[in-house]
Order: sequence, then C-alpha cells, then structure tokens
Amino acid sequence: MQDETFAAIDLGTNTFHILIAKKEDNHSKFEVLFKERHYVYLGRNGVDSISEESFILGLETILKFKYYLNKYGVSKYRMIGTAALRSASNGPEFLFAVKEKTDLDIEIIEGEREADLIYKGVKSYLGATNESNLIMDIGGGSVEFILFDSTGKKWAKSFKIGISVLYNSFQKSDPINKQDLESVHQFLEEQLKPLIIHFENINIDALVGSAGSFEVVVGVLQKHFGKEISREFSSDKFQKIYDEILPISYDERLSYPGIPEARARLIPMGLILIAFILNKLKIKRVIVSPYALKEGVISELIQD
Repeated sequence: MQDETFAAIDLGTNTFHILIAKKEDNHSKFEVLFKERHYVYLGRNGVDSISEESFILGLETILKFKYYLNKYGVSKYRMIGTAALRSASNGPEFLFAVKEKTDLDIEIIEGEREADLIYKGVKSYLGATNESNLIMDIGGGSVEFILFDSTGKKWAKSFKIGISVLYNSFQKSDPINKQDLESVHQFLEEQLKPLIIHFENINIDALVGSAGSFEVVVGVLQKHFGKEISREFSSDKFQKIYDEILPISYDERLSYPGIPEARARLIPMGLILIAFILNKLKIKRVIVSPYALKEGVISELIQD
C-alpha cells in the first residue's frame, strides 16, 4: 500500500531512537513523518548489566514510542536491540518487561547485522559513489566499520570499543590524563588489529561518520568556522577541535559552543576514537551521515 507507515526503533547503549516514515513514489525513498530520541544510558555503568534507573527509564521511553506507533497508524515496525542488550546479564529480563508492558517485540542483532543495517542507512543518504569510503558508526557499546565503493559493501566488522566501554574502563580523571589516554590507545591498537592489518595497503577517500559523536563534531565545527562546514570537513579541522576539547573538564565542556549537555560526559572518548582512526589509516576527509541504523531498517521495511 502506498500510504503505509513504517517505524524503526533503535535501542542503543546510550540513546533510544524512533523514526516513523512513509514510502515515497520512488520505491527506495521515504518521507520522515516523525523522529525522536531519548537518552536512556543503558551502558551508564558498563554493558554487563542495566542499572535499575536505566531499566525503568528504558521501559518508560518504549511506552512513549508505542504511543507514537498508534498515533501515526504504523503498519510495520522493527525494534532493534544492539550492544548493551546483547551483553547485559539482565537484558532478557528487559525484553520480557517490554513485552509484558507494551506487547512490542525487541529483536536483538549481532554486530555484523548491525553493520549491514548501518550500511543500508548510510547508502540511502549518500547514493552512488565512485570513491572507496569507510563508514564508522560509534555507539556506546560497540563501533561498526564498513568499507564500501561503487560495487557495494567490501568489508564489515563490529568491535566492542564503544564510548561507554572506553569511558568506564579508562576514564579515571576528567579531563583524561596522559597515562589513561595512552592506555586507551594501547587498547585500541589491540582491539582494532584486524582492521589495521586489513587496511594496511588500502587507500580510503573518506571516513563516513554516523551516530552522535560525529553530529557533535559537526555542531562544534559550525560554531568555529560557520555554515561553510556542512557535513564534510578535513581531518585538519577535526584536529583543531580535538586539541581544544580533550584538555578541558566536564564543566568546561558544558559551556563549550556546540556540545550538547547530554553529550558532554562521553564526547572525549568519541573524539579519541575518531582521531585514532583518522591518524592510523591516514584519512584526510570526513563526511557525516545523518542516516544510520534506523534508516537502514526503514529501507528494508519499505522494500519487503
């Protein structure tokens, strides 16, 4: 049916998103009717267990999402659980509580499937490209990398190095001290060895960033350089804000132009991750995609 509405709900480690859309005349395009995000922080204390506070807030948020499903007459939906719900010991209890309270089903997906949906979402934004690009989707529990070019997806892998994981494991002081920063770099060297080896002799035209940390970078750069910074910028411009933000405290970040309050605590780890990849793989250009996993879910739903 042409007027069917579809919904994607992304239950991330830090943020819950809902996207409701309608298929356009072009079978692969969609019109966004409604979207909203809530900071739930399932990974506040790590991804091994969901705290009582986050458990309750997560349930309340999904109840709100159910209201929107009914309001917009959604005919098909998918609710996706990722790293935190994959790992948390009380994740099954959360799924049961959601089903009992809302009669909605959560689908837990593995990292490789998560990467596939992110790729589909980003591709629906970027369209065709002749370049060799690397998608980097920074979540709270995991980070997905997907290499693609004009022929399609070439390589994909998920790593358990999300910003909540790094923060809870390494951030002993704020701002992060030199010793802890070195520990993060050593950890990333070890965890990302398969990626580093794979890309040893591959030239990457651009890093395509998706998810919250990259959106913060865009907001900060626009405060610095104005609207000529849209969703594409050089690694040199990124380095400038990295050098300014990393040495400042949480309280200073709260008043730093372009950093939302909800992102101020974890953004240093996001910046460390981005800088590590840009430097290690010698990438000079960054494109930020507003589309990610939930748009990939919508793309699949409208083509079913």
